[in-house]
Amino acid sequence: MKYNKILSIAAATVLMCGCADNAMYTEAPAEPGVTGQDGYTYLKSYVNRSENPNFKLGAGIEASDVFAHYPAWTEAKQNFDEVTPGNLMKFNSVVKDDGTMDFRGVTDFVNEAESAGLTVYGHTLAWHSQQNKTYLNSLLKDKISGNSIVYEEVEDGKVDFSTMKSFPYYVMSYTPTFEDGCMVSENPGGWYQYFAGDNIPTPSIAKGKFKVTVMMKASKPGSFNVNVGSWSKAGSASIEFTTEMKECSIDVEGIESDKSFVVFQPGSFDGKIYIKWLKVTHMEAKNKRPLTAQEKKDTLTLTMGNWIDGMMEACHGKVTAWDVVNEAISGVDKDGDGFYDLQSATRKTINPEDEESNFYWQDYLGDLDYVRTAVADARKSFAAHGGDASQLKLFINDYNLESSWDDNKKLKSLIHWIGEWESDGVTKIDGIGTQMHVSVSMDPAAQKRNEAAVVNQFKLLAATGKLIKISELDMGILAEDGKTEILTADATEEQIAAQKAYYNFIIKAYFENIPADQRYGITQWSLTDSPEKSGWRPNEPIGLWDKNLNRKPTYAGFADGLANK
Repeated sequence: MKYNKILSIAAATVLMCGCADNAMYTEAPAEPGVTGQDGYTYLKSYVNRSENPNFKLGAGIEASDVFAHYPAWTEAKQNFDEVTPGNLMKFNSVVKDDGTMDFRGVTDFVNEAESAGLTVYGHTLAWHSQQNKTYLNSLLKDKISGNSIVYEEVEDGKVDFSTMKSFPYYVMSYTPTFEDGCMVSENPGGWYQYFAGDNIPTPSIAKGKFKVTVMMKASKPGSFNVNVGSWSKAGSASIEFTTEMKECSIDVEGIESDKSFVVFQPGSFDGKIYIKWLKVTHMEAKNKRPLTAQEKKDTLTLTMGNWIDGMMEACHGKVTAWDVVNEAISGVDKDGDGFYDLQSATRKTINPEDEESNFYWQDYLGDLDYVRTAVADARKSFAAHGGDASQLKLFINDYNLESSWDDNKKLKSLIHWIGEWESDGVTKIDGIGTQMHVSVSMDPAAQKRNEAAVVNQFKLLAATGKLIKISELDMGILAEDGKTEILTADATEEQIAAQKAYYNFIIKAYFENIPADQRYGITQWSLTDSPEKSGWRPNEPIGLWDKNLNRKPTYAGFADGLANK
């Protein structure tokens, strides 16, 4: 079996985001807690299996907790049917900067879960966040016309010492002087070096193709080292000179900086050095052209197919349910059709921070083909690597589908887009995942609106006829002002009781409104309250267990909901 592949054509010839890092369990004690909520047993025992034969009770968990057999893994095995790895199956966790993919952790996680009698829910195949932008952007670089690169020299920056009277740069171990239109240096005794230029433009596209030219002479022939680059990475080479004033040049490799410095290192050279000017140039390909939109689409279509195929191969057909596309819908309706558009960098339906950090496949593959390609690739590769095609279930997963502030408009928009994606008569989406990273409001009126929107969500979801999954459930607490997030240490008994009641409400509403044959399952995303330094809802009381893995009142509310109590 292959663990590594290359993602390339050659190899193939914001609002609240629920998919953030949820590694929060390693602070737990050595043994699971056994106190709290006396009289309750394991959560999965409260599911009526005769009425819900296909229902899976799931838990979000980090792979590190599983591999290290931390106490959270013990609780997961005892309480749940299925696990979703928080980050392990995401693109950036597998794909390296050169396109190499390492799926060993994925295979080990799936096998570990299988040994424990749990299924794995795949998360996630096509997403814009946690992508390896370095690699993906490298696929979209300009194309070379012809069989070889034709270079031309481009000047990046020149430093002229002919008018300088004093040293303008950071002083290292030596300060040169100026005379007769030259920068002059001579050995002060021992080894020495000095800055000869700073803040010179050196675009990273020219990595490996730089040249440094110095108009210089010395009191006797010799050589010294030249360093060009940044503090983190610099190229280095030795330049030779004579007693005749002339241009002396060297090629310098490995610069990766937008602005570079130049350092001369005469070292122990015991002559006098005269320098009129220096310049840095790079060799730029003359026969480059930008990829066309179709070329970019073709390239990324192959890349997505290779990525999904590698993931399916690593899972050997054992993972039968997937978030095939994650968080596609924005909260913006730019075209005025009454539905939110897809998230997009080119159409500016996202905030600038997301544009900087994310990679939006849909901007290259198109709003329709983006999803259709992912679905087709998943079905093809699942069957090719040992999966029973009739068992594969592909979900579209998103957040804020239960939103009260827009009358569930995001969910209505998602349902609309699913209709568009399936309108080709080929693409089939089996289910919808609603993340439900919610908060109970201590403002009674606001909480009433929340509950009404939750029920409306489930009714809208049920009407689709698709499998429905609560994919990433956890819950914070909002103060009466509707803005202040209550931290774990500040939560009152009244607030915890409200949280317990809302967990119960949501679970019961799911069973009351989703028909039995559409109930795929419910996944509790955060088992414990979040640690202070967590990357996900830090220091909030969002779990069913506290940070010592003692059951909380929310555990009882969740269990009662499963039992329809």
